[in-house]
Amino acid sequence: MSRYPGTVRAKAGVVLSGLQPAGLRLLAIVDQSAREFALDHVITCGREGHRPDDPHTRGLALDVRSRSFGPARIVSLFHYFRQRLGRDFTVLYEVPAPPRDAHLVAIATVNRRATASHFHLQLKRGLSAWPAS
Repeated sequence: MSRYPGTVRAKAGVVLSGLQPAGLRLLAIVDQSAREFALDHVITCGREGHRPDDPHTRGLALDVRSRSFGPARIVSLFHYFRQRLGRDFTVLYEVPAPPRDAHLVAIATVNRRATASHFHLQLKRGLSAWPAS
């Protein structure tokens, strides 16, 4: 935890250089939510570790750690990200197994390849750039 609540940092090895404007928008909203909620956020995936055609590699997606937050905070952040990012972006709460908490069940996307629960934020599929021309 940071000495200054409301900070954003990247996990070691995360590549944020080369983010496209959509990726920069994601980063700005993550920073905004950290400050508004006085929470520390950790970016766990940027442009590294995915196929060349993946939105992460293309600088259009970020993953944000959620394990330090309780269910109510996760739900709040999920809706915050969706509202702030709007219809051009996809917000997922990805989990490796179905959650037990009923509030999380309603928003969770099970991804058995996920190594931990996290928010996956990306430009909506079908859009190649943001803002759309």
